[in-house]
Amino acid sequence: MKKNYLPKKSEKEIIKILKKRKFEDLQAIQAIEKFFIKKRGYIFKMPPKKNPVILLFSGGLDSTITWALLMEIYQLVVYPLVRISPESGNELKRTKKVVRDLSPFLKKKYPKLFREPFYFQKGFSVSEIKKEYTKNLKKNKKELLKFITSEDHFMTEIPDFMTNFISPALQYKNLLRIEKKEDINTIFFGLISSDGEAAKAQTLTSLKSIMFNACNTTQNYKLQISSLAIEKELGYFLSAKEFIRAANKINLPLEYTWSCLKKGSQHHCGKCFGCGNRQFRFSISGIKDKTIYLNTIKNSFFVPNYRKYVKDRHPLLHKLVKYVYNKNKKEVNKK
Repeated sequence: MKKNYLPKKSEKEIIKILKKRKFEDLQAIQAIEKFFIKKRGYIFKMPPKKNPVILLFSGGLDSTITWALLMEIYQLVVYPLVRISPESGNELKRTKKVVRDLSPFLKKKYPKLFREPFYFQKGFSVSEIKKEYTKNLKKNKKELLKFITSEDHFMTEIPDFMTNFISPALQYKNLLRIEKKEDINTIFFGLISSDGEAAKAQTLTSLKSIMFNACNTTQNYKLQISSLAIEKELGYFLSAKEFIRAANKINLPLEYTWSCLKKGSQHHCGKCFGCGNRQFRFSISGIKDKTIYLNTIKNSFFVPNYRKYVKDRHPLLHKLVKYVYNKNKKEVNKK
């Protein structure tokens, strides 16, 4: 194992945090842990270096950092499995661009551990139910106010949506066993501690429950389902601040990741919930946010160089860029 940039907490410290959290059930966690200790002698073990694992990858900050740190710290071979789901912002073309931009860095730094992602498309919610739910929700102003996150966007939690990831991950595990002769029993999510404060499905309780259910339904008690940032057995219960700082230590180009929930934009809109949360995470970490946001593009990192090398020297090219930018911005605002 290489140098670890992730701060650790004791088991007592993590239990103390879990007791205070609204959506955690410490009794359920401990019951599941007792089951695994009796069944296989351990709760979770990080696989030995050079072993393969599956990562459920979205192209966002947390799953990208998880991908890099699994290779950097634990020297694991990582097979990213990408679920394309437009309602979460990870459209196929956009997510492939994230991977394309990140790949040169990851391949160069981890040539023996990097694996190309596998893509599949499936929505988080049942479209017929979602349509009726949204229609009825808009009629109920009292309920709607609970979910408004910006002027033109509202978000609702999809119940137990994380379990929808596991079946594809287990199918992908079987494919890798046949195609690559890889015996994989560890699946990672890209969750951090704050996710469980906002969504019931993204808690440590949920992760342990999913692992318990997956082992029993497959009768494979070697299966491990975890998230690097909130694995109690490793001493991790990490915030966005700690995760981003760790990524900065290895010079991971986080500007290539994606958080925006707006459809069709080539750059982050800067207005939606995803962009706001991204900006907040960088601000509390103290790490410079190199992301291009359409609503604050004048303050972006590339503008000074653009003015110096393009605007002043190539006025016709500048006019073309300005035209394309304004056209793109209008299309984003319409959506």
